Amino acid sequence: MLKRLRHPLAAAGLALAVAVAGIGLLVLPQRDRSGRLDREIASTRAQVASASAFVKEYHPEALDSADLFRLSTALPSSVGMPDLLLQLQRVADSAGVVLNSVAPGAVQQRTGYRAIPIALTASGSFYSVSDFLLRLRSSVRVRGSNLDVTGRLYSVLGVSLRQPVRGRDLQVSLTVSAYAFAGAAPLPASPKGTS
Repeated sequence: MLKRLRHPLAAAGLALAVAVAGIGLLVLPQRDRSGRLDREIASTRAQVASASAFVKEYHPEALDSADLFRLSTALPSSVGMPDLLLQLQRVADSAGVVLNSVAPGAVQQRTGYRAIPIALTASGSFYSVSDFLLRLRSSVRVRGSNLDVTGRLYSVLGVSLRQPVRGRDLQVSLTVSAYAFAGAAPLPASPKGTS
């Protein structure tokens, strides 16, 4: 009779050991995976909500052909060095500044745009030099939601003034940067499963 009891007890013990091992090897790792999947689902939902908010706020119809023309004037698709030099000369002439030298630097590739550094030396009165700087800086302005463009986009990176020995004109050394468009910026990626 004890032999019969030992055999079922051993079988029950073995069954219990297999059940505990099965839980440890099969169920618990799936619980960790389930938690990881829950976090991924929450992250994907947040991305979908962000993309939905972007789509609700983005109004492509608000950008008309006149805006595109103004934008392409401010940020042309090519460096266009002859046009750039002519525009600098026009701005200098209208401000009453004499350009003595213009030395474009190497084009620098940036994310979505190209920067063209230019070293300038010029001469003129304090007021004409100030007017020249103002015209460069205000060739592209944003007023409210309107883009006001009279020329290319420039930034003035450095100014050095010195007065000559004779005469009243200042000698000015400038470092400016002009910009060109370098390609389309990607829109936010759409969530998987939607088109």
